[in-house]
Amino acid sequence: MGKIKTILILILAGLTIYQTGILWFVNITGFGFLASYLPFLRQISVPYGVEYLIVPNRIITAHENGTFTAQYSNITESAEWQYSNRIITHLMQNGIFEDVQPTDYNTLFAENLPFYVYDYAFPMLADWFSMAFFPNDTILNIPESFNRVIIYPPLNGETAATVIFLSVDGFSYKFSVAPNEEDSANFDHEIISYRSNFVNYNFANGVFSRIDGFYGVEISHPYADNIGFSLSGVQDRISVFFRNPAAIRTIVRDGTWVYRDINTVVLYHDTNILEYINYRAIDRSNPATFLESYSAAIQFVLQDNLITNEVTLSLFTQEDEIFTFYFDFVVDNTPIILPNNWPTADPLQHAVIVTVDHGTVVRYRKLAINFQQNPNLTLQTTTALQNHIAQILGAR
Repeated sequence: MGKIKTILILILAGLTIYQTGILWFVNITGFGFLASYLPFLRQISVPYGVEYLIVPNRIITAHENGTFTAQYSNITESAEWQYSNRIITHLMQNGIFEDVQPTDYNTLFAENLPFYVYDYAFPMLADWFSMAFFPNDTILNIPESFNRVIIYPPLNGETAATVIFLSVDGFSYKFSVAPNEEDSANFDHEIISYRSNFVNYNFANGVFSRIDGFYGVEISHPYADNIGFSLSGVQDRISVFFRNPAAIRTIVRDGTWVYRDINTVVLYHDTNILEYINYRAIDRSNPATFLESYSAAIQFVLQDNLITNEVTLSLFTQEDEIFTFYFDFVVDNTPIILPNNWPTADPLQHAVIVTVDHGTVVRYRKLAINFQQNPNLTLQTTTALQNHIAQILGAR
């Protein structure tokens, strides 16, 4: 009996140690307590969605003839991204710091064509970038915050590539990286041939002259059925926001269709803006990090299967422990630019806005419209494109 008791105690002790390890090292957001302090655990604690965060809003290719190509759509599938990422992955492991200088765009882009530019719409932090490209701890001293990365391939018999990070405070950090003998083929560069789509690019302020213009767009309504909009038809499509769709109550208020239960409200406005509000109690004892909040936001967006357009993060803000993320649509290499101050009441500045409070999505507001390219219409400027979109965003 004594031996059995001893064995049971040992088993229970082992289970206790195992359960303690689970509690310390793992949690639902991907960050355990020890993982946040020990860099070598990063390889098992990268939050969901970091791979989306570090994708730039566009990749700009500078061609040898002085023209440029801007890639907005399917960036991660592009040859520019795949080639440049191989360089950056090697850089994060084996890069050599060369120097830092005040940013001078004339000097940066005077020669050494072609090159590629990761163009971010918001300041990218070194921690996020390093975590995505090289999850293990890295000693490469890239700037803490930057908004552009320039990749110069090795050309004319050179073996090393050059990568420059442009910091938000106006400095250029220059690094070089050469391939190891076994993976030198990863640095081999073939000219990526795309038709140039703009010239006279001003890198300092992002202004350019478009060569081929933008195609116009058409819209479709994912919350309508074959006969148009109906209170019940929209309810069928927004039921995914509720734990118990059978408990949904509906009312109509000043042209807005309201769907609610005890914890959730979904509004479908007559401007085709959908709004989800979560009133469930939130655990505010443990503030969520930026990455945890972003992970919750991007996961929410990607699970919305009635958004068929590509989304890109354009902006984020923070107020205390509340993060708000602003996403925009991209359609066939055309960025969708919403009209200013539209709609008049409570304007929607971006196509999708997600508010995250202590790691929980509490508000989700989106343009409930999908866009398709209209090849029969060409618009030469972003202003013309914006005016075109304003005209087709009619009421429900």
